[in-house]
Amino acid sequence: MSALFVYGMFLYGCVAGVARPWIGLVMFYVFVVLEPTWNWRWAIDPYFPYQKYIGGAVLCGFALTGFRRASTINSVKWGIVGILGFLALAYLSAFQSINTEYSYQYMDFLWKIVLMALLTIWVIDTPEKIMTLAWAVVLCSGYNAYQINLQYFQDGFSAYAHSAWGVKGDNNLYSIFTLPVMAVSISLSVYGKKLWNRGLAGFIFVLQMHMLMLLESRGSMIGGLFLACVFAYLVPKTPRVWMAMSGSVLVGILLAGPSVVEEFSSAFEGSETRDSSASSRFEVWHAGIVITADHPLLGVGPNAGRFLVPAFVPSETRDQKALHNLFFEISTGCGLPATICYFTFFGLVWWQNFRQCRLLKRNAPDWVSMTTLAVGCGIPGYMLASMFSSGALLESSYLLIAFGAIGLSTYKREQAQPVHAETASFGMNPSGIFDVSASTVGVR
Repeated sequence: MSALFVYGMFLYGCVAGVARPWIGLVMFYVFVVLEPTWNWRWAIDPYFPYQKYIGGAVLCGFALTGFRRASTINSVKWGIVGILGFLALAYLSAFQSINTEYSYQYMDFLWKIVLMALLTIWVIDTPEKIMTLAWAVVLCSGYNAYQINLQYFQDGFSAYAHSAWGVKGDNNLYSIFTLPVMAVSISLSVYGKKLWNRGLAGFIFVLQMHMLMLLESRGSMIGGLFLACVFAYLVPKTPRVWMAMSGSVLVGILLAGPSVVEEFSSAFEGSETRDSSASSRFEVWHAGIVITADHPLLGVGPNAGRFLVPAFVPSETRDQKALHNLFFEISTGCGLPATICYFTFFGLVWWQNFRQCRLLKRNAPDWVSMTTLAVGCGIPGYMLASMFSSGALLESSYLLIAFGAIGLSTYKREQAQPVHAETASFGMNPSGIFDVSASTVGVR
């Protein structure tokens, strides 16, 4: 049954990608978040490139539409310029990398992630499509969180606290991957259309929150706490929201057992009592500062800075060590100009959503309130967690930025439509003189 389910989804995603690219995109992210190659690895070929073929089908469908793109607001356009500039500089850096094998492998993942995020911005162009994609990734993430919680309650310990879950990496990386989706879950719990929608999203958020505790990733715990604080600042303070936040805090306190509290508290230990893992972070970050200062323009090659780190960590016996920091991973690998371009993509879109989340009136559509709130609180949580273990190759952060980009752009188009309709009907400017340009101005 699981094989039929996965192969059925795969076939549907490929066909839909050509015929209806937006549906193909939804199915692409279903495979990204749900990870069928892990959840049903005993029933299907775990090495078959399902996402690659679905993504290719979406690209073909996009080409068949004549590369028709939804219009975007200026900050999104500049953000796209930023991420494309980052890719160009990263490839330039890869040509002179100190380890071309690692750099080319890194870039092979990165350009595909960026391409699918850009396709999402250009193809998802209606509120219905936005909400469909949001619920798809939340439900898939909720299933994974349920499985991790179930394993813990059945066995009495978390098998994934110090090992890999799926193909996203270790407990740190999977926790970081989940944070942007958690922001969508908690936002849907506020702006779901119906009571059962809000209840389901809230239940999934609780599963994700407990999963974060079970995986014992200190950086992600701090990022999740920061996400919750920003959410509490941005969300409209209605009695229902106050009750939900109070309940979430109570549930969080009840779920956090002694081991979780101990693991979280260890992140703030002094230098005398800090464990080896936390201590090495400071040595690695110092290495990141020095390597960036020595190679500021193009770095030493994408993902190649790890080969210079052991010289700065006395206890390290391996020939490489990851930088465990998003900023230093990019700055040492690709240089400071590429780092600026990378954070421009995230920063511009996040700032517009953060600002609009405070400016939008309460009678704004639920879907745009959801996207602005999710991006407004999700990106800060993701960025803070990624300062402890880099998430540059995790698709969820790019997807969350895409949500913010298409949410604001779609809202702007919908706000402009009544004006367009009026000018198209009368074709007159305010002075009453017929204006040909007024009757032809529209929203692409």
